[in-house]
Amino acid sequence: MRRFALQLSLTVLLAAGCHRDVVAPAAAVDAGQAKLVRTVRVTRVRGSVMRQLPDGTSLSVKAGDQLAADDSLATDDGTANLDVGGVADVEVAAQTRVSIGELTDTLSKVRLRDGRIGAVVHGDARRVLQVDVPGSSAVASASSGEFSMLSTGSQVTVATRSGQVTLSARGRSVRIGSGQLSIVEHDQPPTAPQVLPPALILKLGAARAVTQRGKNTTVRGTTGPGAVVSINGIKLTADAHGEFSATVPLHEGANTLMVESSDALGRRQRAAWPRVTVDTSAPETKTKVEW
Repeated sequence: MRRFALQLSLTVLLAAGCHRDVVAPAAAVDAGQAKLVRTVRVTRVRGSVMRQLPDGTSLSVKAGDQLAADDSLATDDGTANLDVGGVADVEVAAQTRVSIGELTDTLSKVRLRDGRIGAVVHGDARRVLQVDVPGSSAVASASSGEFSMLSTGSQVTVATRSGQVTLSARGRSVRIGSGQLSIVEHDQPPTAPQVLPPALILKLGAARAVTQRGKNTTVRGTTGPGAVVSINGIKLTADAHGEFSATVPLHEGANTLMVESSDALGRRQRAAWPRVTVDTSAPETKTKVEW
């Protein structure tokens, strides 16, 4: 009887041990699900888009590719659309560099190094899209809505089409509502949200003198707040009031200057500056700008 009781006890203990071995992995799987790591999927590519892996390897990007944390994209003259962890659809505009940050079940991070992105964030208060700018303290975050973000390195502009976006920098945060924009200039706190202009304007000062000895001229104008302005390849950024000014080099003879402006929403305008002729043999005259 003692031997039978001992064998029975051993059988019960072994059964209990087996039961614990079965349950333990299930608990581990549950913990893993709580820290689910999401991925970024390329849904559409137009033109040439390159991907750089953390080890420096460069690959051409195509629809269906999966991107992991620390992967980078450079669009040059192409564009790409991304499904960021099921949290948001992000459009990467031409001449933009982005990289993928932390991806979890509740947070998806994208880094906008320079250029422009547009994001449609699916309404889920438990999951957030966060976009930061390396070298700046500017961070935009949203759990729903549609917004665009433009970075030039020295300035960041966030414009909201719908919903609400929180823009933070230098310890201050502002909430940008539908139809508003805010700007972070030179890594300063974000400006108070202002109304997003219904259309992008581009107004240039009129230069009276078109012949001069000097080999440069100053171009001034007004456009959308935070817009990127290009004057014959020279790029600058309009301030929070939309004002800009640039000194442009000229060559001997007739010079045609084309001014282009593009804002955070991707809207564009072009205007021609009056022709400036450089004649170093002529008497010196001054270029006067009137508003």
